[in-house]
Amino acid sequence: MRTTCDLNDSIMIRVQQKAVAEKRKIKDVLNATILAGLEHPISSNAEEWKCQVYEPGPARFDYTRAWELIDSLEIEAVADKLSLHK
Repeated sequence: MRTTCDLNDSIMIRVQQKAVAEKRKIKDVLNATILAGLEHPISSNAEEWKCQVYEPGPARFDYTRAWELIDSLEIEAVADKLSLHK
């Protein structure tokens, strides 16, 4: 059966290299590769990966005053630029 499909360049290059190395036609390599994938699907029994969660502990910064700190840093930056005549 004939059909048309778009393959990524990297996939097509690998198929061509395999065909040349095995002295086979590209269509035969594609058919064998697709069939192997269909006969051996990825197992859905794989264990779910879990990441261990750690308690970060108490905050080391008073976030209620964050905007005050940002304002003071911006004021310092502006003062520095003005002192350099920028």
